[in-house]
This record gives sequence, C-alpha cells and structure tokens, in this order.
Amino acid sequence: MELVPLDVARREKLGSADSRRTRAAGRIPAVLYGLGRANASLTVDTKLFETHFKKGRRMFELRMGELTQVSLLRAVGYDSLGKDFACLDFQRVDDTKPTEMTVSVEFVGTPVPTAGAMVEYLNRDLLIRCLPRKAPEKIEVPIGALVVGSHIEAGQVKLPDGVELADRATKTLVSYHYKAAEVAAPAAAEGTAEPVVLTEKKPKDATAPKADAKAAKPAPKK
Repeated sequence: MELVPLDVARREKLGSADSRRTRAAGRIPAVLYGLGRANASLTVDTKLFETHFKKGRRMFELRMGELTQVSLLRAVGYDSLGKDFACLDFQRVDDTKPTEMTVSVEFVGTPVPTAGAMVEYLNRDLLIRCLPRKAPEKIEVPIGALVVGSHIEAGQVKLPDGVELADRATKTLVSYHYKAAEVAAPAAAEGTAEPVVLTEKKPKDATAPKADAKAAKPAPKK
C-alpha cells in the first residue's frame, strides 16, 4: 500500500461550533491516537483527502512542518445526510512492526452462467496483518472457477508475500447458488367448507349401575 503524504494542521479549538466552522472553511476535523501517546487534534484539507480516499488510500504519512507520523485511517464520519465528511480518525503506526488493517476485495472473473443461479457477494473486505508498507491496495479473488453450490471463504484466498490473514478463516466472501424459489400457498378450492372440529363424546360405561327411578324405601321398624 502506497504511503501517501498528507499535510495536516493543529486544531486549536474544540467543540461542535468550531467543527462546523472548520468544515465550512474546507477542512475536516481529525484526531490522531495510538502508540501510548496523547491524542492530537488536527485538521485536513477536504479536497485533498477526498482525492486520496476515492483512490482507496488508507495509509498516510501525516506531515506538520518537520514532524511526520505514519498513520492508518481507522474511521470516517459523515454528516447527518451521509454525504459530507464530518470527522476522521487516524491511528499512529510503528512502521517497523506488523499491524492489522482492512483491505478491499476485488472479485475477478465470472462463473459459467447456469440457468436459475446467481453470484452473491457477501463480504468485500478482509482483515489482514503485515508491515504497513507491505499492505496491498486491494486483494484480488478469482471467481471464474466457481460452480453452482460452491463458495469462497477467507481462508482460501491467496495473499501476497508478507501478508497474513487476521480475519476468520470461515468468513464467506462470495457464493454461487440457485435463486430461492418463492412457493405460494395453495389457494382453497372455491366453495370448500371451513373445517369442522368434532369433539368426541365420552362413551358410557356399560358396567356402571343405573340409578333407580324411585328412591329406595327405608326398612320398616321392628
């Protein structure tokens, strides 16, 4: 992954009001953290960052005068409409030690078309571990050999030298399967009567004595 230089400025004031003024001035509020050092509040030029972001750049060398810091873009916040950048999170990175990061997956090729089958893309990124400068911009996953009923998991993906999988090996990336058929419930035949629930009567006990119609008279006194 290319290490992109990105000029930043220190943000002197904090708060939502200042954040709005910063964005109105064409800059994005940002925070830099990690490596056991205090957080630093910064601002980044919006247009410059957007250009790199759209190209998939996530590893930056933040520059402020003579000070530089290798960092990884960890989070991007958007406004309430989900359109404009609201804030950025950068994590300090030790350029000499492996670190975990998420990279995009690019699916290459097309399976042999089969009637009634579809390709379902379930995950388009992978969590990897490597030295910052060894990180790939993206990872290509060939899917041309897929047959109906098969899929590709993260553990099956071939990674570049020096890159290890930090994701779940069983994480499914893409699947090739038949479309689920929609089965409609059969309509009731016209004129069909509603089912009748019958309650079974308890049979009479044939051995039970029958009650006399008249009450028994008491025995005469002697």
